[in-house]
Amino acid sequence: FLVAQGLVHKLASINAYMGCPQPETVHRGCFLICRECQTAREIQPTLLDDALAHASTVEGFDISSATLEVSGLCQNCRQARRT
Repeated sequence: FLVAQGLVHKLASINAYMGCPQPETVHRGCFLICRECQTAREIQPTLLDDALAHASTVEGFDISSATLEVSGLCQNCRQARRT
């Protein structure tokens, strides 16, 4: 119910839910997820949204939902590896 209402996002790659910082705005979820500490940060990728909208229009495809999960290392984990 909370996902459908836009109050939380489901992060499939880490099997978790994250509160939405902008539930009043309809948007696609895009997350940077640290593969070591599992910290997730939602970002607003305007150019990616524009590209998806354009591609779906060209293909005649109606996007009902889209979530992008990008895996990598957060700043804290990168710094911890250096020490």
